[in-house]
Amino acid sequence: MNFESLSQLVVVTPVSRGTLEGLRKLRNEPTIRRQFIDSSEVSRGQQLRWYTTQENDPSEITWVATDHSNQVVGAVALTNIDFNLKQAEFGRLMASATVPRPRGLGHYLTRYTIDKARDMRLSKLRLVVFERNDRALDLYREFGFKRTGDSGDLVTMTLLLSN
Repeated sequence: MNFESLSQLVVVTPVSRGTLEGLRKLRNEPTIRRQFIDSSEVSRGQQLRWYTTQENDPSEITWVATDHSNQVVGAVALTNIDFNLKQAEFGRLMASATVPRPRGLGHYLTRYTIDKARDMRLSKLRLVVFERNDRALDLYREFGFKRTGDSGDLVTMTLLLSN
Protein backbone atom coordinates (compact mmCIF):
# COMPACT_ATOMS: atom_id res chain seq x y z
CA MET A 1 0.00 0.00 0.00
CA ASN A 2 1.40 3.41 -0.88
CA PHE A 3 1.66 6.41 1.43
CA GLU A 4 -1.15 8.28 -0.30
CA SER A 5 -3.52 5.37 0.31
CA LEU A 6 -2.46 5.19 3.96
CA SER A 7 -3.14 8.89 4.43
CA GLN A 8 -6.77 8.15 3.53
CA LEU A 9 -7.00 5.34 6.11
CA VAL A 10 -5.36 6.98 9.12
CA VAL A 11 -5.14 10.48 10.52
CA VAL A 12 -1.91 11.53 12.23
CA THR A 13 -2.21 14.24 14.89
CA PRO A 14 -0.32 15.30 18.00
CA VAL A 15 -1.39 13.29 21.03
CA SER A 16 -4.25 14.94 22.93
CA ARG A 17 -6.30 14.19 26.01
CA GLY A 18 -8.79 12.53 23.67
CA THR A 19 -6.22 10.07 22.31
CA LEU A 20 -4.23 9.61 25.52
CA GLU A 21 -5.99 6.43 26.70
CA GLY A 22 -5.69 4.86 23.26
CA LEU A 23 -1.96 5.64 23.28
CA ARG A 24 -1.62 4.04 26.72
CA LYS A 25 -3.39 0.88 25.55
CA LEU A 26 -1.15 0.75 22.49
CA ARG A 27 2.00 1.19 24.60
CA ASN A 28 0.81 -1.60 26.93
CA GLU A 29 0.36 -4.19 24.17
CA PRO A 30 2.82 -6.99 25.11
CA THR A 31 4.54 -7.06 21.71
CA ILE A 32 5.12 -3.31 21.91
CA ARG A 33 5.98 -3.14 25.60
CA ARG A 34 8.89 -5.56 25.25
CA GLN A 35 10.56 -3.24 22.73
CA PHE A 36 10.94 -0.50 25.35
CA ILE A 37 13.85 -0.30 27.80
CA ASP A 38 11.24 0.11 30.56
CA SER A 39 8.85 -2.67 29.58
CA SER A 40 6.51 -2.32 32.56
CA GLU A 41 2.84 -1.50 32.00
CA VAL A 42 1.93 2.17 32.06
CA SER A 43 -0.90 3.11 34.44
CA ARG A 44 -3.48 5.80 33.72
CA GLY A 45 -1.85 8.01 36.33
CA GLN A 46 1.62 7.58 34.83
CA GLN A 47 0.27 8.34 31.36
CA LEU A 48 -1.51 11.48 32.55
CA ARG A 49 1.62 12.70 34.39
CA TRP A 50 3.70 12.10 31.24
CA TYR A 51 1.16 13.95 29.09
CA THR A 52 0.95 16.90 31.47
CA THR A 53 4.74 17.21 31.41
CA GLN A 54 5.18 16.93 27.64
CA GLU A 55 2.07 18.89 26.67
CA ASN A 56 3.90 22.21 26.82
CA ASP A 57 7.42 20.91 26.27
CA PRO A 58 8.80 22.19 22.94
CA SER A 59 11.55 19.53 23.03
CA GLU A 60 9.07 16.67 22.59
CA ILE A 61 6.19 15.87 20.28
CA THR A 62 4.26 12.63 20.03
CA TRP A 63 1.93 11.88 17.14
CA VAL A 64 -0.80 9.26 17.12
CA ALA A 65 -2.33 7.57 14.11
CA THR A 66 -6.05 6.95 14.41
CA ASP A 67 -8.36 5.04 12.11
CA HIS A 68 -11.76 6.25 10.92
CA SER A 69 -13.37 5.12 14.18
CA ASN A 70 -10.84 7.32 16.06
CA GLN A 71 -9.06 4.28 17.52
CA VAL A 72 -5.32 4.71 18.06
CA VAL A 73 -3.51 2.24 15.78
CA GLY A 74 0.01 3.68 15.88
CA ALA A 75 2.28 6.36 17.30
CA VAL A 76 5.70 7.93 16.89
CA ALA A 77 7.66 10.71 18.57
CA LEU A 78 10.50 13.16 18.32
CA THR A 79 12.13 13.76 21.70
CA ASN A 80 15.08 15.75 22.97
CA ILE A 81 14.49 18.23 20.16
CA ASP A 82 17.31 20.76 20.16
CA PHE A 83 16.65 23.61 17.74
CA ASN A 84 20.09 25.13 18.36
CA LEU A 85 21.93 21.94 17.42
CA LYS A 86 19.19 21.08 14.88
CA GLN A 87 18.79 17.52 16.09
CA ALA A 88 16.33 15.24 17.83
CA GLU A 89 15.77 11.68 18.90
CA PHE A 90 13.38 9.60 16.80
CA GLY A 91 11.47 6.99 18.74
CA ARG A 92 8.45 5.40 20.30
CA LEU A 93 7.42 4.03 16.90
CA MET A 94 4.47 1.76 17.58
CA ALA A 95 1.98 -0.03 15.34
CA SER A 96 -0.76 -2.07 16.97
CA ALA A 97 -0.56 -5.84 16.88
CA THR A 98 -4.06 -6.26 18.35
CA VAL A 99 -6.12 -3.63 16.54
CA PRO A 100 -6.62 -3.94 12.77
CA ARG A 101 -4.39 -1.40 11.07
CA PRO A 102 -3.26 -0.72 7.52
CA ARG A 103 -0.25 -2.62 6.27
CA GLY A 104 2.79 -0.33 6.04
CA LEU A 105 1.84 1.88 8.99
CA GLY A 106 5.37 1.75 10.46
CA HIS A 107 6.82 2.96 7.15
CA TYR A 108 4.19 5.66 6.90
CA LEU A 109 4.84 6.97 10.43
CA THR A 110 8.59 6.89 9.89
CA ARG A 111 8.29 8.90 6.66
CA TYR A 112 5.81 11.28 8.34
CA THR A 113 8.23 11.95 11.21
CA ILE A 114 11.26 12.43 8.95
CA ASP A 115 9.24 14.93 6.89
CA LYS A 116 8.18 16.75 10.08
CA ALA A 117 11.82 16.88 11.22
CA ARG A 118 12.78 18.44 7.89
CA ASP A 119 9.91 20.95 8.24
CA MET A 120 11.37 21.84 11.65
CA ARG A 121 14.75 22.45 9.93
CA LEU A 122 16.43 19.66 11.88
CA SER A 123 19.56 18.21 10.31
CA LYS A 124 20.05 15.04 12.35
CA LEU A 125 17.88 12.33 13.89
CA ARG A 126 19.22 9.76 16.30
CA LEU A 127 17.56 6.63 17.67
CA VAL A 128 18.28 3.71 19.94
CA VAL A 129 16.86 0.25 19.22
CA PHE A 130 17.36 -3.23 20.62
CA GLU A 131 19.82 -5.34 18.60
CA ARG A 132 17.21 -8.14 18.57
CA ASN A 133 14.60 -5.96 16.82
CA ASP A 134 15.44 -6.97 13.25
CA ARG A 135 12.25 -5.49 11.77
CA ALA A 136 13.00 -2.08 13.22
CA LEU A 137 16.67 -2.22 12.21
CA ASP A 138 15.68 -3.09 8.63
CA LEU A 139 13.06 -0.32 8.55
CA TYR A 140 15.47 2.31 9.81
CA ARG A 141 18.21 1.24 7.38
CA GLU A 142 15.65 1.46 4.56
CA PHE A 143 15.14 5.13 5.43
CA GLY A 144 18.88 5.81 5.52
CA PHE A 145 19.68 5.53 9.23
CA LYS A 146 23.26 4.39 9.76
CA ARG A 147 24.54 2.39 12.71
CA THR A 148 26.72 4.73 14.74
CA GLY A 149 27.17 2.90 18.04
CA ASP A 150 26.50 -0.11 20.23
CA SER A 151 26.04 -0.44 23.97
CA GLY A 152 25.24 -3.92 25.22
CA ASP A 153 22.09 -5.05 23.42
CA LEU A 154 21.26 -1.53 22.19
CA VAL A 155 22.15 -0.07 18.80
CA THR A 156 22.40 3.67 18.10
CA MET A 157 21.54 4.84 14.59
CA THR A 158 21.73 8.28 13.00
CA LEU A 159 20.09 9.88 9.98
CA LEU A 160 21.51 13.05 8.46
CA LEU A 161 18.77 15.14 6.92
CA SER A 162 19.10 17.45 3.98
CA ASN A 163 16.62 20.31 3.98
